[in-house]
This record gives sequence, structure tokens and C-alpha cells, in this order.
Amino acid sequence: MHVVWGFLGSGKTTFLQGLLAYMAGQNLRPAVLINDYGAINIDAELLRGQGYTVRAFSDGCICCTLRPDLSLALREVLADRPQAVCIETTGLADPLQLLDQLTHPELLPLVRMASLTAVIDPRSSARRTTAEGYHFQRHLQLADFVLLNKADVVPTAELVDLETRVRRQNPRAVVVRTTHGRMDFSRLVGHQGEVLHLPGMDTPAPDHAHFHSYTYACPGPLLPERFMELLQTLPETIWRAKGFVRFTDPTKQWLFHYDGEEVGIGEVSLQPQPPDHLVFIGNGFAPEDLAVALARCHPPVAVRHVARSRP
Repeated sequence: MHVVWGFLGSGKTTFLQGLLAYMAGQNLRPAVLINDYGAINIDAELLRGQGYTVRAFSDGCICCTLRPDLSLALREVLADRPQAVCIETTGLADPLQLLDQLTHPELLPLVRMASLTAVIDPRSSARRTTAEGYHFQRHLQLADFVLLNKADVVPTAELVDLETRVRRQNPRAVVVRTTHGRMDFSRLVGHQGEVLHLPGMDTPAPDHAHFHSYTYACPGPLLPERFMELLQTLPETIWRAKGFVRFTDPTKQWLFHYDGEEVGIGEVSLQPQPPDHLVFIGNGFAPEDLAVALARCHPPVAVRHVARSRP
């Protein structure tokens, strides 16, 4: 079993895509489980569109609210006898509670923990360690591999400083500088993992109620200039945004993502084609204001939209 975790926008899904491609090249058949805090699981839809079999957990966190769902799903996928199980957690998940669940006595005879990988965006690590120190510390303490992702856009001195901090937290971890989540995946697939039982393993996970997700179902194409302007002016209280949209050509679908620092967008051709929808995750933003701003990104013809928000 391979588990990947990290904060929102760190590059977990890009890393997972590379790992799955490597497994396919080795003729390995993995089962994939993905958790997304939003009501719509964009990452799962992206991987399904690339031909992978994916189980999705949406609208909650598998370390707490979706905990029973994960246990049931694991038993179901293991019944198909996959050669590997890859789990991508939401960035809000407590890895300690997740590992406690994955090492339940009923599961231990069925699976072997192969690798635990923490993906970090060095540009936001300082902010995350201050705002969400509990999760960041857990990510580092338990990881076999720590990926300092997006290393191509970070000054060397900052990378060296972060490497020192990581090794101080977890001397046993393999620290790797990566770009777009690329690394020597054979090191992961061949790794013999171990699970540490740290103090606090039985402590209840922290409440995620201060996190908020908002899902917007697009009723039609967006005006590209207005949409890009909206993404570039999102408040700091929105940490992550992603989704599928269409612009002037309704036959073309685009995948966009925002990680709190940068906006990325690219055309996709996925089968089955997912519906156009956007997911925003953050802390303390007003969904009503965001809905109004998104409505202004459509052409002048007024069209009703469907949206969901949850605390």
C-alpha cells in the first residue's frame, strides 16, 4: 500500500499520476482511492478519464467523518486482489489517525505498508507550519519520503533550510527535491515501509469545522478573461480551487487549478467526460460572494446555477 499526503495544492495528484504511470510500465495493477474535501472529487474524475479504476471519497475527510467508508472500500478493493493500493488523502487529513485505521488488525494480514510520501510546496511551508502546525508536523514525522515539490521555482537557500527542518523532524525520511512530482518511482515501489506508533496515536483527530468547501456547477461556458481575473484575485482565505470548465468553444473542456500561489489551466480530453464544476476550499471565505463573482464570469445571458457549500 502506498499513501500520499500533503497540503492543498502541493502536487499530490501530479505525483500520483507519475507513480501510476510507472506501475503501468511495470505491469502492475493498482487500486486507487482518493479523498477530496469538496463535494465533487475533481482528482478522481481526472484519473478516471485517464483510464484508471478509482474509488472516490468526497465531501469529508477519511481520517474522521468518512472513516467507516474507507474501511469498507478497502475491503471491497482488496477482494479484487490488486497488486498495489494507492491512497491519496485530502490535505486536511490527519495522517496519524489514517495510519491507525490502515493498520487495523483485520487489515494487517491483507496489506503491507510499502511507502508513506509527504508532498510539500516549499513556497507555502512557512505559512502552513504556522497556521496548521499539527498537520505539518504529522506529515513529516510519519513519512518515508518527503518530496520538496516545485523545487524549480524556489531559491536554493530556501530548499536547504527546509531540508534541514524536515530532517530535524524525521531523520529517517528520504528527502527528494522534485519538479511536477517526478522522481525515481522504483524507490517507492521497492520500498519496505514501516509504521511508527507515536505518542498521541489514540488522540482524537482535530476538528475540521474551520475548513470550508464550496462547489459551483457551471450552467454554461465562462468568459476566459473574467474567469482568469477572478482566479488571480481570490482572497487569501481560499487556499485551493480546481475544476472543469468550458470557454468560447463548447466542444473543448479545460482543467484549472489554483494552489494559493499560481493558476494553471490546460485542455483535457477525458472519457467519460466529467460535468463542468468548480471546487473551492479554504477558511472563512463567503460562498455567497464567490457565487456572485462566478456568475459574472458567464456571458450576459442570465442562467441559474446549482451550488453546494458545507462547513
